[in-house]
Amino acid sequence: MKKIIHILPHNIYKFFPQCRKNITYLSELDHHITRFIRNCIVYDEKSELTHELRTIWDGNNILELVHNEWFLIKVFPQDFQIFLPLETSFSIFKAIKNELKIEWCKRVWHIHSYYLFMFDFLVLYLKYKWEKIFAHHRWWWFTYRALPYSLYKYVFMLPIILRFCEKIFAQNKTEYYRLNTRYKINKNKLILFPNSILKQREKTSFLKDHMVHIVFIGRLERVKGIVDILNALYFLQQRGQVFDMTFIWEGSMRSKIEDFCSKYSIQYTITWWIDSNKLNTLLQEKDICVIANKKAEGSSNAVLESLAYGLPVISYDIEWINDFIESGKSGFLVNSQNEFKNKLFDLVSNPSLIKTMSSFAQKDIQARFNQSIFFKTLIGHYYESIDSSNRNSR
Repeated sequence: MKKIIHILPHNIYKFFPQCRKNITYLSELDHHITRFIRNCIVYDEKSELTHELRTIWDGNNILELVHNEWFLIKVFPQDFQIFLPLETSFSIFKAIKNELKIEWCKRVWHIHSYYLFMFDFLVLYLKYKWEKIFAHHRWWWFTYRALPYSLYKYVFMLPIILRFCEKIFAQNKTEYYRLNTRYKINKNKLILFPNSILKQREKTSFLKDHMVHIVFIGRLERVKGIVDILNALYFLQQRGQVFDMTFIWEGSMRSKIEDFCSKYSIQYTITWWIDSNKLNTLLQEKDICVIANKKAEGSSNAVLESLAYGLPVISYDIEWINDFIESGKSGFLVNSQNEFKNKLFDLVSNPSLIKTMSSFAQKDIQARFNQSIFFKTLIGHYYESIDSSNRNSR
């Protein structure tokens, strides 16, 4: 048996509060990690690999669920309490110990967040048992608000622990080069694995109702640049532009948005987080996407999907977002608040420019971020690793 065991060492309740009401919600979960595993299954042409997801919850027992994409989910209690507020589970280690007793099963352990505390101990234990380890990372962030942990994790531990992994998947170019140059990780171990799309999306409308439809996808928090977006909308309104604005998600700035838009008669909608199918339907009817965060944003699915649907994206020129946007062709990368609102005005006031950028964005994203390329490469590494363990065991 050939098995890929994916570990997400997060407390799933923190991501999905719906699970507090009914943990079986996980069986229908549409999230980055479940889509990732689904794609692993879809692109496995040999169909010899079995996938399993292990994660953490606040309950007292171990649950097993079958996801509707037909892979097993095991949820373990957060039962290793330490003096720090970190997500740790002793039960996962006991389950690993039992798993390793199955000698006829060949495994790769794919750990999906290497900036978490449990990653260090999982890797050390698995390496001690001569297991194959893949490390996957969406993004990292050294923060002075948690300085002791940042020093422990990013300065001391990661340069050591990552060397025990067979493959390390970085989700953007910045992280890839950081691992190679700062941590001196050999490029033979590093794989660039950004978010990607399956196929070119179909755009069903353009300037619906003769107005420009703008969208923002992200938490409604000050750190996400909500104030800059509101100021840019006011700038458009004062210059007589016809548009509406949709915010997707929730956050502490919601009341600020509502008060501001009501005060200046800006047409807007706030929609709580929606699943990928509903998001796709919504993006088909939008014309421009705005991102106003001034700090690194990870490998943003919001930007990727927006460009795939032909929405030019206006964003600050920040790490990882600038992997996706060809400034001046599929959107604009800006460096100041004035430039942000002026570039948005340039687009909103020029429908032909929106259409030109829309066409380029769709073709560019499909060419550079085609899902099949990255997942077929990943599947190849899975088989190569498992086959090498078979040879070593003989």
